[in-house]
Amino acid sequence: MKYSISILLALIGLLFPLEPSAAGPGMKNMPRLSTLLEKGVVVVIETNKNNKFKSATAYIPVDAPAQKVFDTILDFSGYPSFMPTCIKADVLSKTQDQAVVKYELEVPGLNTKYTVQYRIDSEHLAIYAKWKAGDLEGSRWTWRLVPLEKNRTLVEYKGTTKNFSSFAASLEDKRQTLTVGINVTSVVASVRAVKARAEGGSKHQK
Repeated sequence: MKYSISILLALIGLLFPLEPSAAGPGMKNMPRLSTLLEKGVVVVIETNKNNKFKSATAYIPVDAPAQKVFDTILDFSGYPSFMPTCIKADVLSKTQDQAVVKYELEVPGLNTKYTVQYRIDSEHLAIYAKWKAGDLEGSRWTWRLVPLEKNRTLVEYKGTTKNFSSFAASLEDKRQTLTVGINVTSVVASVRAVKARAEGGSKHQK
């Protein structure tokens, strides 16, 4: 619960930043979230009650209107042209509020192939995704957008990617170094790719 509260307070701080005189003594020398976001992606790692990895969430500001960013994320068939490691995206079905997409990701060894079920909430600028078939069983992902001033958008992408290849699983340690690394890398790469695309770029962002 403390992680969810921290994220909410951080977002409030971004949208309604406190003046230095209004912040507590311990907060005056801490950078605002808005300052951190201008330097790059901000990532929050959430753990469960057993201190095991639960999810990784990336935040990034995008210089584009929320609807344009939302449409960029929904351009599933275009993912191979701007999402890192994605070499194939077959849209099996798509309506105004749902979609099913089969992906292939280029990774060392055997490529990762899996199908995702999407629930699209256009009213609240949110997209909920969950594993449907193939690799990465049990994985879940969520996109949320917050419109900002001057046609800017705060993008939030939360991911819990699990059940990697047996080879990758064999390299895991007690601290879940591999799990955390893959999840953080994934959400960061994804929000950077969406930012580049929505702002007018089309190439994979390095």
